[in-house]
Amino acid sequence: MCRFTRLFPVFTILLIFSCDFFFIPKIDVTQPGNYEINRSYDVIIPVENGRINVMLNTFIIQTDLNVSCNFIWTISCNAGYSITKYSDAFNNNMHLEDNTGKIYYMTNTIAAAGESVTLTNGQSCTGAFIFGPIDSNITSLKFVDGDQNKEIVIF
Repeated sequence: MCRFTRLFPVFTILLIFSCDFFFIPKIDVTQPGNYEINRSYDVIIPVENGRINVMLNTFIIQTDLNVSCNFIWTISCNAGYSITKYSDAFNNNMHLEDNTGKIYYMTNTIAAAGESVTLTNGQSCTGAFIFGPIDSNITSLKFVDGDQNKEIVIF
């Protein structure tokens, strides 16, 4: 996100830019590797100031070239309340999409990605979505949460 500010003193124009940048790693999908992504989005729950922060923590290319998107879900809500993060097992709205428009559907889930978990303020849970091998000729890849209309750029 970038903010642009113009200040107009008498004879001087001062331009101030404030930008948030994120590092996009160079990933070779034909080689096993572990890549830190650490990008997130929020899902707003319209009761008791509820919010689920969904963070793609790491992107792992396994030795068989299947990939794992490892997530952390963190809850924020008023004291004394809880929020349930529901299972996304077999949810085709959670997928990867490359620059050619090809969609990669999950083949498996691990831990909280495939489980319903109820948490209170400040608590987190972890899990992963597993996908088959990614085409080697792509130039970009993103994780898509179609249920929330959110995307996270992986590379």
